[in-house]
Formats: sequence, structure tokens, C-alpha cells
Amino acid sequence: MKNKFLLTISFMIFLFGCFPVSNDVANEDFDITALSFSNSNIKIYINSQSQQSSSILYSTTTQATQVDTSVTLTYSPLDALNKNISWSISNTDVVSFADEGALKRKISVKNVGSSQITATATTLKETALQANMTVNCYYVIEGFSIDTTGISSGVNIRENQTYQLSTKFTPSSNVDTDVSWGSNNSSYATVSGSGLITGVTYGNTYVSAKPTGKTAGDFKDSIQVFVDYAAGSRKYFLSSGVKTDSLQMHYVPQIKKFPSSLGESGVNQNYWVAETEVTRQLWDSVTTWAKETATDKYTYTSGASASSSTYPIGNISWKDAIVFCNALTEFCNAKCSTNYDCYYLQGTTPVRDTNFTSLSISSTSKGFRLPTVAEWELAAMYIQDKNYDQILLSGNSEATDLNWASGASSASDFSSVAWYYENSESKSHPVKSKNANALGIYDMSGNLWEWCYFSNNPNDPQKSKGGSYLNGADYIKIGGNEISTATDDASVTYGFRVVKNKD
Repeated sequence: MKNKFLLTISFMIFLFGCFPVSNDVANEDFDITALSFSNSNIKIYINSQSQQSSSILYSTTTQATQVDTSVTLTYSPLDALNKNISWSISNTDVVSFADEGALKRKISVKNVGSSQITATATTLKETALQANMTVNCYYVIEGFSIDTTGISSGVNIRENQTYQLSTKFTPSSNVDTDVSWGSNNSSYATVSGSGLITGVTYGNTYVSAKPTGKTAGDFKDSIQVFVDYAAGSRKYFLSSGVKTDSLQMHYVPQIKKFPSSLGESGVNQNYWVAETEVTRQLWDSVTTWAKETATDKYTYTSGASASSSTYPIGNISWKDAIVFCNALTEFCNAKCSTNYDCYYLQGTTPVRDTNFTSLSISSTSKGFRLPTVAEWELAAMYIQDKNYDQILLSGNSEATDLNWASGASSASDFSSVAWYYENSESKSHPVKSKNANALGIYDMSGNLWEWCYFSNNPNDPQKSKGGSYLNGADYIKIGGNEISTATDDASVTYGFRVVKNKD
């Protein structure tokens, strides 16, 4: 039996020797297959007055703590036997390290700056695995503020406009410039993680900034942001007592220099322009109230006319338009609880009939009024002040060409925006039945002539702009022919639209 057992063992050894196991297979489960650092980026802060290792402040989060800094590799599988790992530093002027074992190094700071630590493992199959860590060394922040150069009184932007804020640090270089931004009321303006402000809606808020790096104090700064209406923004000025669509107005920002029929003009206040010429519906609602219900009654002399409620009111004299503006102001106060002052006065009394012999204006009033010629032309031509510098230049995409109808896209595209001799069949048409201009305003060219305010003397002829359904193309151009008419004269082709100063 003993001999038979020994023969069996010998035979098995022989067979095993005939089929050897590969060293690669045998050691496969013990080789490194993955290598990484627990943090791929770390920040180290040093006092600007000292670069000794005792002043190291190490942080992988926004909360820095004063500790010595070590970095450790992780690898898999955990029971790997191969630890053939080499270490290197890309910038030894910034950091160096001390050996604390195959998988750990202790960092020493030499200077501010950035360096990359690389660990390389050579596997049993002679392939290289690498893990990289970026080490950023900064001075501790000793001073911080939002840069208010040119904006010391706050940021002024429009809805949908953006403004990029920047910050200032002490020391002025070699600090962690990451900042946490926030808006006190994001319904008015938002701010991105990089400090880009975006106007949302009319109003004001505060934008604040706080450094997220290690600081020598509790630094935080803020700046006020004022958000104005965007060009063309629409607002309802009659929300009760009459239909809300009877007085919608669009916003026009002031432009201090723009081409005009006079060569060059400017408008120095922001204002609202009615979306349409005054309609029969609005005229009847206001004048009926003003003659019958108002505490101080109004009178009119013209025989105002229009085919129906949605047509522009015609046969209006300039004096009637002046009286209507004051009546509309008091009508709005009565129906919508506003507190607007009348714009047109004789002495200190609001003008309420057409018998006035002198006229003064309340420039601070928010009441309704007629546009000046410059205001009418700006509202007719404005597209966009792209640079927000309040200057429009001719021959660019910021303004409609003066030789085009308001809202036209070419020198021949008048029919899509205007009722004039060539397409009107010699009659007026309902408002908003042609395309609006860039601000959302209708019929600034054609349909009816529109009264403007040109002189404080009620006996001087006043100007009308825009042409009518009886006029050819030369008259409905933005910078085209205008007419000067006696203030008492009325015609079925004379109408008007109202404007008002921004509240």
C-alpha cells in the first residue's frame, strides 16, 4: 500500500509539472489596477508676512484650518502587493514634500503659486497608472471689496441687460480670488457665480460678494443695482373703469444724440408712448367722464369723429388734444387711484377748455401729454442702443432709417406697417391692423397725422408727424415731410397719441 501511495503522489507531481501556471495569472489579483488622490485639488494659504511652514493653513473646503498638510494615495485592490510607485512635483519653487511611506507625502510650502503632484505606479504588466493633484498656494486675504470704478453710485442696467462686476483683493495678487455672489432680491436682478448681473424686472436690489478663500477678517461687500425698463416694455395705465387694452404704453429710454429730420436731436428723459393713436373708445370714455362726472368740468370744440371704437379719433385740433391730455390725467387718477399732476397749465390752473390764451408746462408732472417732435421721431425709429451709451448713429442696425416708414424693414416695405395713399382706399383703418415697429408701437406712419408739442405759444402753428391715409410715401417716412398747422384747425386726418414721463 505504501508503495502504491508514493506512486500516486509522484504521478500527480509529474502532471502538475506538465501544466505550469503563468506568473501573470498567479499575481494578477495582487497588482494595482487603479490609483487616485482623495482630492484632486487642494488649497494652501500662507501669511503674506511669512512663508515659513509653521504658517501653513491647509483647506480642501472653504473652511481653512491650521494643520500640517499630508496627501495620501488610494489604490485598488486593497490587498495589492505591488507598490512600485514614483512621485514627482511640477514646480519645486512652490512646494516640496517629504517621504512618509510609499503612499503618503507631507507637503512643505516654499512660495505662492501652483504646482502639480504626480504619483505613477508601474504595474506587473509594465503599464503606468497615474494620479494627479493640483496644489494651489495663496496668500491669506487681508482686504476685499467690489470694484466700484465708474459705478460708485450703483449699477444701472435695463431689463435683460447684463453687467460684469469685478473685485479687488489685498494683497493685489497671489490670492484665492474665488467669490461667493448673491442677490438680495433675485426677482429684480440675478448674479452668477462669476459676478455677472442680469436685470430681470424694474426695481432695485443689492448684490453682495464674499471671498471664499482664507481671510484675515470677515470680509463682505455689496452694491446697489437699479434695473430700468427695457426698451419697448409694455405697461397698462388704465386697469379699471375702461377696457385695459384702451391705453397700453411702451417704454422709450432717453437717447441724448440721434439722427433726426433736423439733422441731430436728443431726448433727455425716459418716457412712455401710447401703443396706438387715441381711439374712439378711449376718447369717448375720457371726454364723457370729463364733461359729466369730473369735479372740474371740461369742454371741447372739435367735432371728433371715427368710424367705430377701434378706429383712431380724427377731426381733432391741437388745442383739443392738449385739453384731452389733462382730462386723461384726471380720469386716470379717478379710475386707477394714481396721483398725477396735469401737465398743461394756464398760470397755475390745469387747462380744461380750448379757450386758453397762454400755456405753461409742468416739466416734473407725470401726467399725460403730447410728444415733442424729437420724442415722436425717437419712438418711431428706435430699435436698440446696443452699447447702452445713449448715442444712436445713422446707418446702423440700432435705428430705422429716417427715409423708411416706422417699423419698415426696407426702403420699399411700407405697406406692411402703414396705411397711406397707395393702400388705404382713402380712408382710415382700425388701429393695430398693420405691423408694429421695434418698440411694439402701431401706426406711427400713416393712418392719421399725429399732433406734436412744438411751442409754448398756443397761437403759434404746431407740427404734426407721420402722415395720413391720404398721403404718399414721402410724408409717412420717419424723417419725411411734416406739416405746421394752426392750433384751432381740425381735420379728419388729424389725430394724436399721448406720452408721459416715467414715474
